Amino acid sequence: MRKTIRIVIWISVVMLTLSACGKSNKSETAQFSQDTRATSPISALPTAKPASPVATPVPAEATPTVSPGRSAVTGHLISQATGEPLGNVVIRLAEVYYPEGSTSKEDGAYALDNAFSPSAMTNQEGYFRFPDVEARDYVIFVGDIYVKYLIVVNEKGTPKIWTAPENGVLDIGDLVVNY
Repeated sequence: MRKTIRIVIWISVVMLTLSACGKSNKSETAQFSQDTRATSPISALPTAKPASPVATPVPAEATPTVSPGRSAVTGHLISQATGEPLGNVVIRLAEVYYPEGSTSKEDGAYALDNAFSPSAMTNQEGYFRFPDVEARDYVIFVGDIYVKYLIVVNEKGTPKIWTAPENGVLDIGDLVVNY
């Protein structure tokens, strides 16, 4: 019940923000998958500092500008089954936290905050970008965390940790997933 209320509140905030911005450019429209929610166009917000937790899908050729002390993350989501790009899929970055004094990435624990963790949606060609995120370690979630999702894992089968560099861009490249 609490999750449903949070989703309704989040959608209301996004819709109010969009109506206040007056954005309605069809080329910047994203849609939720019909598998998980009713189809509803949502105008994208500016990519420099999105007011929504879901960042705007961007073309592959666009190079993100990184704010001082921040980072950007880019990638290309591809289906392992078909080899085709996965468009209109949510990508989330879960922050990794380490105990004080830890020197090993294996000591980390990740946390995904549904309201505040960075999110992006792939465009029709499967490309995604987080243009302005905190420079830190992340674990990548693919999909809707309430319906169908996966966590990107390493060769050991544990969540893979990606480091977003300060003042730089983490280009994940082709992220092939069984989704």
